[in-house]
Amino acid sequence: MGETDRPSRSGGLRVIQLQHRLWVKENFPAQTREQVFQGMVEEMGEIAHHLLKREQGIRGEEVDHDAEIRDGCADLVIFMMGLADLEGFVLMDAIQEAWNEVKRRDWMRFPQNGVDK
Repeated sequence: MGETDRPSRSGGLRVIQLQHRLWVKENFPAQTREQVFQGMVEEMGEIAHHLLKREQGIRGEEVDHDAEIRDGCADLVIFMMGLADLEGFVLMDAIQEAWNEVKRRDWMRFPQNGVDK
């Protein structure tokens, strides 16, 4: 079983979002949507940085870039949970809804819209 196929070792994203909500309330009680979004952009920049440097073979070993990319992805999801809280929804529910739509698309069979063309 590949790393992405492993079952969750935690209570899942819903539980983590609840724990995160309590942590934010304690640590950043006045956090704004703008701050959360800026944090998301910052993490995307870090991911982009390490993807580029790994591809160029500079500024560290491949394994270091791999670890930073993994960390950046996780940090991005954490910021996304914060935005979901501020917007009043459970991130895992939104992910499941989006996945239910995306997985129905067949771009090889229907290259124009993934559904019927």
